[in-house]
Amino acid sequence: MTALIQRTTLLEMKELNERERANHAQQMYKVIRDTTGKLEARNLELEAKVAELTKVCLNQQEEEQKLREQLAGATEKKGSELN
Repeated sequence: MTALIQRTTLLEMKELNERERANHAQQMYKVIRDTTGKLEARNLELEAKVAELTKVCLNQQEEEQKLREQLAGATEKKGSELN
């Protein structure tokens, strides 16, 4: 009878241990899923910001090129007036 009680107790302890492991795994899965969702959202934000900054940079480069051309034209005009 004692052996049967010990065996039952051992099986109950193993079952409890497995249940705790399963609960822990489920909690970790939820944490990882939530973290992944947040990271994906942040990644989308950063991609949008990079696209915006790229557009701004290209616009500034175009404006810089126009100003350089204007400056070069003004310099050539000034040089021809001196001759």
